[in-house]
Amino acid sequence: MGRDRHLRRPADIPVRIALTAPGTLDQAEGQAFVRRLAAIFVLALVLRLGIRLVTGVEGYWIEGYTQYADLARSLAGGGGYAFPGEEPTAFRVPL
Repeated sequence: MGRDRHLRRPADIPVRIALTAPGTLDQAEGQAFVRRLAAIFVLALVLRLGIRLVTGVEGYWIEGYTQYADLARSLAGGGGYAFPGEEPTAFRVPL
């Protein structure tokens, strides 16, 4: 029994749930949110540009956008969501 008094039941553990209705953030919280969102955007942009510089121009177009262009041409031509001369695919999902 002495050992059991050190165990805490889930009901004894305080739970903090932050529920805020839309538009209830104060100005400081709103500014902090915008700063975090901007930091995420900048980080994503830097990573994307860094990868592009490492892989080079050819890799950027071959591995990325030309496949979407091929799929778009196939869709426009009535061939479905497929690469030229192939069966329909889910390899590149639409953005």
